[in-house]
Amino acid sequence: MGKTVRRIPPFPAYDIEAMESWLTDLGKKGLFLEAGGLNWGIARFRRKEPRALPHRLISAREAPTLWRGLMGLEHEGDGPPPQEVQNFHARFGWEYVGIHARFHIYRGTTEHPRELHTDPQVQADTLRWTYRWLCLGQLGLLLLALACLGYLWFDCGSLWGVVCTYPWTAPFLPLALFVCACNLFLEHRHCRSLIRRLELGQGLDHQKPWAGKARRNLAWRMASSLLAVLLMVSWFAPLFLGRSHITFGENVENLPFATATELFSPEGVYRPEMAPWLIEDLPSYLFPQSLYWREEGMVTWQDGRVERVFFSADYLRSTSSHGARWQLEQLRKELAAGGEEASFPLPDFEADDKAMFLLKNSTCLLVRRGNEVISIWLSTTALFPPEKWGQRFFDSLA
Repeated sequence: MGKTVRRIPPFPAYDIEAMESWLTDLGKKGLFLEAGGLNWGIARFRRKEPRALPHRLISAREAPTLWRGLMGLEHEGDGPPPQEVQNFHARFGWEYVGIHARFHIYRGTTEHPRELHTDPQVQADTLRWTYRWLCLGQLGLLLLALACLGYLWFDCGSLWGVVCTYPWTAPFLPLALFVCACNLFLEHRHCRSLIRRLELGQGLDHQKPWAGKARRNLAWRMASSLLAVLLMVSWFAPLFLGRSHITFGENVENLPFATATELFSPEGVYRPEMAPWLIEDLPSYLFPQSLYWREEGMVTWQDGRVERVFFSADYLRSTSSHGARWQLEQLRKELAAGGEEASFPLPDFEADDKAMFLLKNSTCLLVRRGNEVISIWLSTTALFPPEKWGQRFFDSLA
C-alpha cells in the first residue's frame, strides 16, 4: 500500500467546521495531510500511525491563492503565515500544514493542545472579512456567466439566435448560471449562520458531523466540475474538430441540388474557369447538414453568345422549424441590407417562405421548405431569367 493517499474533501470549501472534523477523523485512521497537500480541491495525505490530532482553520488576512501569483500581486502576507506567527502557535502545540481557500490549516502536535482562538466575537469579526471575499468570488463567477450570456444574446439578437449560433454551448450556459447562483446562495447562507452563532457567544463545532452529507456534497461538486469542463469543451469544440471541410474540384458526390452544368443545360454549355468548391460546416444536433457550393466560369449559349457567370448555392437542413426560420430571417436581413427585395418569380412554387432579392450584379432566391433553407445566387444574365433557372434548381432538389 502506498504512503501517499489522495482524497476529495466531501463538503464545500467554506465549511471550515466540517474540514476540521474531517481532517481529525482521517488522522484517527492514520491519514495526515501533507505540508501544502491541498491543491485544486484534492488533498494529499501521508499514511502514519493513527492519532487523534485536532485540526484548526485560521482566517488568512491576505489572499493565499494561486491567482495572486499569476496576476503578479504577490506581497508579504500571501501564502504561509510569517515564521514568527508559526513559532508562536508552535509554543501552544500547533504546526502549520497548508492553505485551504482563505484559511491557514494547523494541526495539533499533541491530542490536547491549547486552543488558538477562544473568543467567539473575535472569530466572528475575522470570519466576516474572510467570508465576504469568498462570497465576492462566487458573485464574480455569476457575473462572468451573466456577462457571457449577455454578450452572446447581444451578438446573436435573441436567445434563440444564441442557441442556433452556439448549439453546443447554449444548453450549458443556463445550467452554469443556476450552479453559480446556488453556490452563492448556499455560501452566503452558511457564512451568515456561522457568524450569527459566534456573535451569540457560541463557539465553532470542531467535531461537526460530516459523513451524513458526504455523498450529496461530493455529487454536487463533481457535477459542478463536470459542467465547467463540458462548458469549456463545447466552447472550443469547433477548434478541436476543425471548423469546416472544404472540397475543391468537380467530383463531389451526393449534392442535394443541381450544379452549374445541370442548371444551364440544354440552353448553354458551361465551362468552369476555376475549380468549384464546397464548404461543409460541422454538423450539430440543430443543423445536421450545412453546405455552401460555388462555381465560376463561362456559358456559351445556343445563339453563340458567351457570358461569364457566377453561381452559388447555400443549403441548410435543420432539425426543427424554429432553427430553419431563424436562419431564414438572418439571411433576409443580410440580403435586405445589400439589395432590393422583388416579387418571387415562381408564384406557384410551394414553400413556407420565399423571396427574391436583386443585388448589384446578381439575383438571389431564398426559400424555406419545412426544415430546409436554400439560397441561390446567380450573376445577372438576360438570356437566363430567374423563373427559368430557379425552377430548374428547385426541381433538382433531392
